[in-house]
Amino acid sequence: MRASPVCASAMTRACASRNVRPVSSIEAEELAAHLRSDARESTVIVDVRDTDFKGGNIRGALNIPSEHFYNDAQVDDLVERFAQSQYVVFHCMFSQQRGPFCATKFASRLGAAQLPQKPQVFVLERGFSGWLSSGNLDLCENLEDT
Repeated sequence: MRASPVCASAMTRACASRNVRPVSSIEAEELAAHLRSDARESTVIVDVRDTDFKGGNIRGALNIPSEHFYNDAQVDDLVERFAQSQYVVFHCMFSQQRGPFCATKFASRLGAAQLPQKPQVFVLERGFSGWLSSGNLDLCENLEDT
């Protein structure tokens, strides 16, 4: 997956100095192509929407509300759970606040974990709203839940 950094270069240097893995962004079209490939099996999509989760989701996405990311022990459990994945993609409705916060928190805890393998962490650009606008409805489910 090719992706652009979410943080500016100064933030990336600060992350590296504190053992925080950098978080990158990924566009809907790139993620859709990835999900249609064999790499789908090594990808976890984490939808951090809370009560606004109704209205559909990316097929196979796990709904883990953003409130769980305020508890380090819960985030550490997710780090262990997703350690064998190659990619972990976070999003909320617009990926402006909750998605990036949760991805950064996950990446921070991932950086501190003593694991032999660590996944790459991404934020879906423009969130689920942008995903819907990109026309990848064949990769959605529960759209009738409004």
